[in-house]
Amino acid sequence: MDANVLLPALVAAVGIIVWLLIRLWRLRQEVGAATAEVSRISAQIREEAMAQFQAWRQKDYDTLKREQAEIATREAQVQLEQWKNGAESTIRADAIQKSQSVIIGKVTEHVVPYLPEFAYNPKDARFIGSPVDLVVFDGLDRESLEQIVFIEVKSNVKTGLTKRERLIRDAIQAGRVQWREIRLDPSRVASVTTATEVATASIQDPAPRSGMWPFRKWLP
Repeated sequence: MDANVLLPALVAAVGIIVWLLIRLWRLRQEVGAATAEVSRISAQIREEAMAQFQAWRQKDYDTLKREQAEIATREAQVQLEQWKNGAESTIRADAIQKSQSVIIGKVTEHVVPYLPEFAYNPKDARFIGSPVDLVVFDGLDRESLEQIVFIEVKSNVKTGLTKRERLIRDAIQAGRVQWREIRLDPSRVASVTTATEVATASIQDPAPRSGMWPFRKWLP
């Protein structure tokens, strides 16, 4: 083959090879870029899918939690109603029993002087109610007073004394009992009586007639 023809053919072949190499290099770069883009898109898709999954799971969890709370609330209401229905009769029975006990105790306090267990003359007994139930002036009816007895009545054998009742018992047993007389000046009694009458009139007719409080003239 003529050298003049071979050389240009060789140069053309080298040029084609170089162009192919350059093209191959560019293709590899494009493939690499495409692979990186695919990886980025895949990662983004995975992140979005995970976020949607987390949102769905949280929503499902909230829904389940709300349903469980509603069920628990309904069950609690049902149990409360059942307890109320069951306890209402017990509460009413207990209230009736306590009321009966109080009534029985009050009645017993008044009728105890007429019971066989009462060792004194009922005519000598005086009911005061508080802080003790009865005071007995033993023998006063026959004008021969022997003793004065303070009596506290308990209709329940298990009921103990209150603090005030114990204080009164201890004072009596220790002999801390005295006799005192209060003698009032007759003029003072008359003033108190007049003041009481004026107070009664002022209650019935609250408008003061002289522009002054009606008790002022009796004040010191």
